[in-house]
Amino acid sequence: MNWLSLFIIALLATLPAIDCTFLRYSALAITRPVDPNSLTFERVQVDPIILHGSVGSWYERQIFDSQVFDLGTKLRMYTTGMSSAVMNGETIGIWEGPRNQPPISWSQPVPNPIIRGTLPWEHGNAIRLGSVVKFNGKYVLFYTAADAQASFSCIGRAESVDGITFSKYSSPVMTISGDENTVETPAVIEFPQGSGVLHMYYGWRSNAYPLPSGVRHAKSTDGGYSWTKLGTVVNRDSGRWDSNIIEWRSATFLDGYIFLFYEAYDGSTYRIGYAYSSDGIIFTKCTSNPVFSPSTTPGAFDSGHVATPSIFLLDNELYLFYIGTDNSSPWAGYFSIGLAKARGSVGPDTGVLRVFASYNGTYIITSVTVTGPQNVEGMTTTDPSPLSFSLTPGTYLVSGNYFAPRSESVAVVKGQISDVTLNFGGPLPPPPPELPLQLIFVVSAVALVAGLVFFARRRSARHFSISRRRGKHRRRLR
Repeated sequence: MNWLSLFIIALLATLPAIDCTFLRYSALAITRPVDPNSLTFERVQVDPIILHGSVGSWYERQIFDSQVFDLGTKLRMYTTGMSSAVMNGETIGIWEGPRNQPPISWSQPVPNPIIRGTLPWEHGNAIRLGSVVKFNGKYVLFYTAADAQASFSCIGRAESVDGITFSKYSSPVMTISGDENTVETPAVIEFPQGSGVLHMYYGWRSNAYPLPSGVRHAKSTDGGYSWTKLGTVVNRDSGRWDSNIIEWRSATFLDGYIFLFYEAYDGSTYRIGYAYSSDGIIFTKCTSNPVFSPSTTPGAFDSGHVATPSIFLLDNELYLFYIGTDNSSPWAGYFSIGLAKARGSVGPDTGVLRVFASYNGTYIITSVTVTGPQNVEGMTTTDPSPLSFSLTPGTYLVSGNYFAPRSESVAVVKGQISDVTLNFGGPLPPPPPELPLQLIFVVSAVALVAGLVFFARRRSARHFSISRRRGKHRRRLR
């Protein structure tokens, strides 16, 4: 057996270890589960999940504008309702339902509506949901108020500890300025999450163009009482599906992006599309817009128009709540709420927590409990393979016991790997390298080339030696 054969056998013997190393560490890499430019949706069912109300109810004529919260054991939805007694008699109510897949069952847990137009600047007749954001341990609700003709509107703020009983701020928190005739339907989100900075994406109209013209951006650092306006982020596009009106929108943080879903009108039909941004300032419209259109089924409740979109992630399934009407007029019909689901799977909004345990400089086996936004447990190992969990972002306490208890606090960040070591004695061993595979391949390649060169030179020298012996033998025969 020559040297090259021995080298190849040795190299092949290392391949299982190389493969295991690759699988072990590549599985911890966080990849982007959502392509921000390719979301499409299909209806969950042909019927609405919430039908407009009975005669005399607060949502008799229309129910629209939805935002859903996950309360752990149940779901809560905020909506706007319109009665038939006053055409623009809009109020805000809540619904709750079981935390089931899909979320199609809803009922009213308390007497609705929970918010009416009662302050002097609200003009009494029309108060419309913008959005609700969890901020500093409270539910903060932003809404639009206008007179019966919607000739003027401004944005108000209310807050609640339980999400049901709200206290309004006495004055509007945003009014018109510059070329604005109205400011309306605000979508508010905290970004970056946990920063205390609120971003508002609101609709506006001007005297020059008295229809909803696009989406503008404002920022607040005091909890939404005062706002700095930063300019337009989404405009109408001439000749396209959003050429005439861009109106109600919702903002959702998902997988590193702010998704801004909005309704748009081209002069004949309301449809739904979205734009996305990684910094909250520069938005890119989806190239597949519109991503959701009226039903093609004759007589369906949403065969005329679809509007007021809101997306919600529940156990890795991305849902679109929307309103539909079968009326040819986008403003005069009866509105009900429907549900659609994103095609394909959507990954969780998570990070990875890796746990090591050591004693006197070596890795040890011990049981570990992790408590925080999620509670999990597992067993560490005696080699550098970490105990790994995919967890929602937040602060976690990692605890174990090996002759003595130890606990360490660690922050799990979305899309990142966070390491923590429970050190029960001795120096802290370094964690294993993240990507040793490249080094292994480089060393293997160098060794392969060196082996080939060595074999070639040895064979050449041997061939030269044999040739010399044959030449001497021929000369002696002569």
